[in-house]
Amino acid sequence: MQILQKKEAVKTGWNLTKKHLGFAIVVYAVYLGITIGLSALQITVERFMGKGLFYFNTTVIEYLAAVLLMMGTYKIFLDLYDGKKAELSTLFTTYEKYFDFLVCYILVLLIVLAGLILLIVPGIIWAIKYQFALYLVIDRKMKPIEAIKMSGKMTQGHKVNLFLFWWVLFGVCMLGFICCCVGIIPAVIVMIFAMIHIYRKLLQDFEVGQKPEGKDNTKSIIQTVSQLFLETPFFDNWNQEAVF
Repeated sequence: MQILQKKEAVKTGWNLTKKHLGFAIVVYAVYLGITIGLSALQITVERFMGKGLFYFNTTVIEYLAAVLLMMGTYKIFLDLYDGKKAELSTLFTTYEKYFDFLVCYILVLLIVLAGLILLIVPGIIWAIKYQFALYLVIDRKMKPIEAIKMSGKMTQGHKVNLFLFWWVLFGVCMLGFICCCVGIIPAVIVMIFAMIHIYRKLLQDFEVGQKPEGKDNTKSIIQTVSQLFLETPFFDNWNQEAVF
């Protein structure tokens, strides 16, 4: 990728935010409203009933609902980026790949947490490497392991620049916060669209440059997950990253 595409991604995010700001704010407000409401319910249950079975059930429901909303949000913003018609109801109706999305989310979370335990740096590297797995489950309807592997291939040679792009997005977020906090929501929306732009470009670059592969020996999920955990960044071409 060219270094210009960092600027292009933010510019694209800004243009799409201006175009869809009203609807995007509604989506974000509904998402925040429901998640905050569920958290408040959990706190109330804990206060009046303690951490018993009902509290546990409430926590599970909150978590599962949050994953569904996250899934719907991904789908809505992907549709907006692609110029498709997006509806608010998508927040609650994108359940076709719910189980795959949930499993993928948990696996990526576990991988990153394992990396953070290993002196933090591996966790950051793996977070960068597998950050697009959830997009692939929604966008390409991939299975969790397939999506995680694909994200690793897409980000190969781009990790340093993706890490720098995180800082660019952090700067965008800070600018929104400086604007009397009013700009924080538009800034977050810009960040979402910008990251989708990078996702699309990396996926396109990978598919264009992909070569036919030989027969792939099927591995069990346990073997594959073990391999992902045992991968070490020291042998992951970290010092040979290409520049955008």
